[in-house]
Amino acid sequence: MTVGAGAAGDPRVAGVRSFLTAYFTAINEHSYQQYRQILSPSAAQDVTQALFNKGFGSTHDSGATIRSIWTVSSGVTGVDVSFTSHQRVSQSANGATCTYWSSVTLYLDDYSGQYMLGPSPNDAQYGSCG
Repeated sequence: MTVGAGAAGDPRVAGVRSFLTAYFTAINEHSYQQYRQILSPSAAQDVTQALFNKGFGSTHDSGATIRSIWTVSSGVTGVDVSFTSHQRVSQSANGATCTYWSSVTLYLDDYSGQYMLGPSPNDAQYGSCG
């Protein structure tokens, strides 16, 4: 995972990187249990095993870059990340086996210094690889 210029000087980058490592590991290993462990309580109630499998059942993500980090509100950190995903066409956002996600916003809730994924907006930008 790389850190872009927009996030490099942010003191939260180490914690964000640690969170994103756990996030992408859970997805790449197709582990619903690992994924549930990084969800905040408010996000966890909306993610069932069936929804996880539908969205990430064949996904493998790579090449993640932390593009920027900002404060959304007290205890909530916004993160913009880019990465590439490979997946079955049926699980693709764009009908392709390879998708480049140029901008995905994640909201991280701070629980005593540990980030957990909170509810995030659906404002991702993506396109086919190549």
